[in-house]
Amino acid sequence: MLARTTLIALILMLLTAATARADFTGHLADLEAGLTARRAELASDPAAKKTVKEIDKVRKILAKENTSLNYAKEVKAASKIAKSFQKKLAAETVLLGYLNAALAAYREELGDARTVLAGLANTKQLEKKLKKTDKALAKAALATSMKKELIKLADAAKGVGIYVGISAAPEATWVVKDFKVATTGLDLDGNGSKDNKLASLGSLLALLQIDVQDIIDEAMGASDNVILIQMWDVDDWAGDAEVSAGLLNGVDTDGNPSDNFTGSEVFDITDGIEMDGYPLLRQTFPLGAGGTFGASYGGEAIEIGGISLPAEAKVMIEGTASPLRNAGIIGVSIPKAALLDAIEAAGYSRATVEAALNLAGAWDLFGGTAMSAAFSYDAVPAKTATR
Repeated sequence: MLARTTLIALILMLLTAATARADFTGHLADLEAGLTARRAELASDPAAKKTVKEIDKVRKILAKENTSLNYAKEVKAASKIAKSFQKKLAAETVLLGYLNAALAAYREELGDARTVLAGLANTKQLEKKLKKTDKALAKAALATSMKKELIKLADAAKGVGIYVGISAAPEATWVVKDFKVATTGLDLDGNGSKDNKLASLGSLLALLQIDVQDIIDEAMGASDNVILIQMWDVDDWAGDAEVSAGLLNGVDTDGNPSDNFTGSEVFDITDGIEMDGYPLLRQTFPLGAGGTFGASYGGEAIEIGGISLPAEAKVMIEGTASPLRNAGIIGVSIPKAALLDAIEAAGYSRATVEAALNLAGAWDLFGGTAMSAAFSYDAVPAKTATR
């Protein structure tokens, strides 16, 4: 049901251009330093004039702003550097070793990024991107020279370079940024039909001057807590026989809500953690094709992100999880007494609201003891201080 994932921001490393610029990933840093040192060694040797000239050519490639612009452009620049080694610097084995190390890093990172993309490919556009990436990686694996392999890896990076550094690891964390009354529902009572009585009561509640969405937004906005979703033990985001997931209260560490949904915000966890470091409120379930899942909770009171649900409430969740997003629908059976208590606490007339809801047949679940409701949610990557 829930999930957690770590999104790592990609930062452009733009330096002033008097000397060689830093590369985008850092994989060419050893080569850059080695080129500088080697040039100093050969500068006074007349016999090394051609080698020095070629070294300067490579250093100019590294110094170009384009080289540090993004992952794909760096790999493309590395392919041009490989051409110099292939033709005129083949004897520089130490420097060649640095380039080989960069190549190995590109292979590994782009392979991992491809795995992340595969877990996200639930639209035609992403599926098309995955096919192009797979084609480029296959050609790279069959390449007969370093230059040719890097050219194809650069092609692959055009599709998955933005996913390098995004966790393809077996766990992820998200923070819920949107929680809205849904237009559809979930089958809370097992009779085969979708339940969401709350959605059909909008006009009646408006007459009673009750705006459920405003109440939810106010509760979440007034709370210092946010709703965190974590998912772990994930072997494959595209589908897994069993994963674990849970809910947590998160507390903004910097007191600035404007950056809560940037993907890099770190939240404190005050309670609700088991000895293994994962949420106390948890469940296991299969992760279907494309990251789809379904789960249910019940039997415990939930107080999270400014929203309270009693132990008698049943909660069902259906959604889709990937390292970049967790979104879906939450269905809830709200016990009659609990709802009326909340309405009264909010300053409304309990008797008036109860009478109106009774006439509207609001209590549609479990023998007229609860109302069904459903909410859409959207959650983005986040981090916690504990994991």
